[in-house]
Amino acid sequence: RDRAQTSRTGLSVYPNPFRNSVNIYGARTTVQVYDLCGRLVARTEKGFWDGRDLNGRDVHSGIYFLKAQTYKPIKVVKLR
Repeated sequence: RDRAQTSRTGLSVYPNPFRNSVNIYGARTTVQVYDLCGRLVARTEKGFWDGRDLNGRDVHSGIYFLKAQTYKPIKVVKLR
């Protein structure tokens, strides 16, 4: 896919799915990363997520949701 996936409120990510890191566009605040069970996995303010959890370990392959303060969550898929 050549385009970034965009949520209804303007938050977008690329690439999706991703292997090592995903770029996050449109967020002006901290982005929180949640797993499918709603557990907080990571936080980032850098404009990308490196696929690591709060303890610096690589997260498993799967579906995650990125949430910024004023945006609806956007789904990303991490591949191995």
